Amino acid sequence: AQTAAAPADPAAPAPDGAPAGTPAGDDAYAPLSPTPELDKAIADAEKAGDKKKVGAAYARRGAYRTREDEKAGQRVKYRAALSDFRKALEADPQNAEAKSGKNEIEQIYTMMGREIPSPEECDEVSRTGRYTPKDAPAAKP
Repeated sequence: AQTAAAPADPAAPAPDGAPAGTPAGDDAYAPLSPTPELDKAIADAEKAGDKKKVGAAYARRGAYRTREDEKAGQRVKYRAALSDFRKALEADPQNAEAKSGKNEIEQIYTMMGREIPSPEECDEVSRTGRYTPKDAPAAKP
């Protein structure tokens, strides 16, 4: 059963990894959830050198990040998923799940009037599990 979230306390500090001024209840910058099984499937497929399996493994992780990672913030998970879908298509340009996922995310950015994130930005988010906007103030040590 789902319960309604309590309203954010505007006096509370910003969530970890979020830019200053982000409301505590805004999880748009929450980090990715770990995906050890999906990461292993990617590594195993890459080690075997099977491009179709590599494409399928990246597409599966991209789909998980988009639809199932409920803890990750939208600004984090869509960038990481876009990275996965792009890598899936590099390995297997015919992968239907990756094509669909990539197009869906790009349409979301376009409909919101936002620039589609660069491959470099998305790869960094996928690698680190976090996203910090370029215009955000530097994090305190």
